[in-house]
Amino acid sequence: MRFRWAALWFALGLLGVDACSPTVEDGARRAPVKQKEEPATDLEEVLAERTPEWMDVPGVVGAGIGLCDGEPCIVVYVSARTPEVERGIPAQVEGHRVRIEETGPIRAQEP
Repeated sequence: MRFRWAALWFALGLLGVDACSPTVEDGARRAPVKQKEEPATDLEEVLAERTPEWMDVPGVVGAGIGLCDGEPCIVVYVSARTPEVERGIPAQVEGHRVRIEETGPIRAQEP
């Protein structure tokens, strides 16, 4: 039994999985967020590069810059939080945290 646990921890270590690290504050079962990692690219650049890709995920209605625990982060707005959204939106990208915020559907106002 000890061997199995040791093998599991070893395999997780090789994959870079930190089973003890916290996840996003909303309780989503997404990839762990590494703490205090230096951003590789400017937040605005990452947002501009990734928004078109995220907009292709069904349910995503927009993206912008917001706050996560008082620090700037990327916020992806969704009409409904679904498993497909959870799979399509990472918890972190290029050193920046990503938060999913459920807004409901967004429609243009009639004139």
